Amino acid sequence: MWHRKYLSIFIVYLFFLGGCTSTSPDVYPTSEPSIQDETDLEALKYFMEGQLYINQGNYAMAAVELQNALLYDENVSTIHLSLSDCYWMLKKPDLTISHMKKAISIVPKDNSLKVLLAKRYLALKELNEAEKVFHKLVLQNPDSVQYVLSLAELAKVQEKFNEAVTYYQRAQLIEPKNNIYLEKAVELALKLKDESLTYELLSKLISNNPKNIKYIENMINISIAFGNIDQTIWSLNKMVESAGPSLELLNKLGLIYFNNNQSDSANHIFHKVLNIYPKDKTALHYLSIIYETEGNYQKAEELAILLMDYHPDNSTGYTDLAMLYLNHNQVEDALNILVPSSERFKSNFTIQFLTGLALNQSKSKTTSIPYYERALSLNPSSRNTMHNLAILYDSVKEWTKSDSLYQILIKQDTTDAQAYNNYAYSLVERDENLAFALALSRKAVQLVPESAAYLDTMGWILFAIGNNTKALDFIKQSVEIEDNNAVVLEHLGDVYKAANNIDDAKYYWNKAFILDPENKLLKKKLSAPN
Repeated sequence: MWHRKYLSIFIVYLFFLGGCTSTSPDVYPTSEPSIQDETDLEALKYFMEGQLYINQGNYAMAAVELQNALLYDENVSTIHLSLSDCYWMLKKPDLTISHMKKAISIVPKDNSLKVLLAKRYLALKELNEAEKVFHKLVLQNPDSVQYVLSLAELAKVQEKFNEAVTYYQRAQLIEPKNNIYLEKAVELALKLKDESLTYELLSKLISNNPKNIKYIENMINISIAFGNIDQTIWSLNKMVESAGPSLELLNKLGLIYFNNNQSDSANHIFHKVLNIYPKDKTALHYLSIIYETEGNYQKAEELAILLMDYHPDNSTGYTDLAMLYLNHNQVEDALNILVPSSERFKSNFTIQFLTGLALNQSKSKTTSIPYYERALSLNPSSRNTMHNLAILYDSVKEWTKSDSLYQILIKQDTTDAQAYNNYAYSLVERDENLAFALALSRKAVQLVPESAAYLDTMGWILFAIGNNTKALDFIKQSVEIEDNNAVVLEHLGDVYKAANNIDDAKYYWNKAFILDPENKLLKKKLSAPN
């Protein structure tokens, strides 16, 4: 407590007075004590009585004695301070503050009293008053960081984060080598989600501490969180400059360039990686993709083969090379890579799926089923696998399996128009549950009203249930959107035939036959007599 400090001062003073009084009978005072001396002694007497009561915890009586002391000398800051403490304990905040201010007015250069006043305001939750005190302290002590920090903390308590940031920046100007102030400012800028302010503050930290990698790492992570690609690239380049070109850093930088469609920069970085680490699978993988995208098939193939040769136990090289072949319609070359590797990588979804995909594009489509089944067992949520497998099951008349997959697809995603349409078309082709098929088809058309395939399915179901007029309307809409599908053109011809419009029927059958000359049923329809 403050009163104990000042009590000790007065005890020393009393001791001094006693020591100066002679006990010799030969010595007598030459004059009477002055009125001022008597006044001081009376004030001191009451002050000491007040201190005794304070020590006993009797603050009410202490306040009475201290008030009596003020009657003799009201310009002693210690008395006002002790009286302020008494009133504080007696829960009389107005009197507490009043005597605190009086004490400060007597010793205006004592900053500790002003800090105590601010603390009293804080305890009373009078934050604005506390702020005023600290503002004055800052003005009076411009080189002292502690009062600026107090203002920063006050601003934080009131969630005035922008103000707090400003105070922390000011504190850093006072103590430029103390990074903690800017670090705290960065935390608040993040709380504000102020991206530019965060970068500004972190940039200062990086500039002031170029060898401190922690700040650059923070900049990288924060820029990634904000989704600021340019800032991330700047930060990674800064890290490479500061920490050296490590494999992890270069690959991360190359990958960001790649994902940001900056293929030239990605190419440069990944080649830099290969110059240092010639067998690095990340660089080989992305360079193969970059060269394929740029149309350099030979270089893409070369890198994919290198990746496969350098890392035979890693599936990436096999999938890169197989995808390259599939993208260039080299199905047999893809199968030569995929079929053997599918046994080697039985637990790899991508290998199994690509093998199924390649076989599905070959003449023996149904041989893809086991690979798709294995892929689905590895990744049960793969919708592409379910779609492809459902179509294949339908083609081999395993309708229980295909129906089950369509039902799963629809249940998992009620906006999957393709699942609704394919399920509906499967049902109409086998002439089953046409009312349900119509409902499925209607849902597909609602989701994607401009799809030629979905309009044809709707028309074909309407034709199957005998509604030829509406069937004709939907299939004509389909042909208007896309007139190069042999199946749809044949459907339109069939509807015209049912309406006894033979000329139009043969016109569309003929268009279909040009697109599908191996279709024996179309040939038979065209050769049949009117």
